[in-house]
Amino acid sequence: MPGALLTIAGNARALCIGTWAWSPSATWGKVAESNTDETTNRLAFRAAIEAGCPFFDTAEVYGESEARIGRYMASLPEAEHSRVAIASKYIPMPWHVSQSNVV
Repeated sequence: MPGALLTIAGNARALCIGTWAWSPSATWGKVAESNTDETTNRLAFRAAIEAGCPFFDTAEVYGESEARIGRYMASLPEAEHSRVAIASKYIPMPWHVSQSNVV
């Protein structure tokens, strides 16, 4: 059964898809072959879920990857949302540290 080793609630996953390269940024995505386009990322998101690896790692410093994952999640049928897990991180850069920037 695909994904049998991966469970959503309370257990560590065996594999996670890192999304730092899913968005053009100052250090990635400067050339056309970098696979940072929306279509390629959306296909990779769907393929990972279908292959039984519905766990994605992102961070606010990864450029657009959080927003893209949000759009990809919104395009999934509601019943599939519970199959997907997303890990995100917040890096307290000096320009981020204020009450208005922390939820």
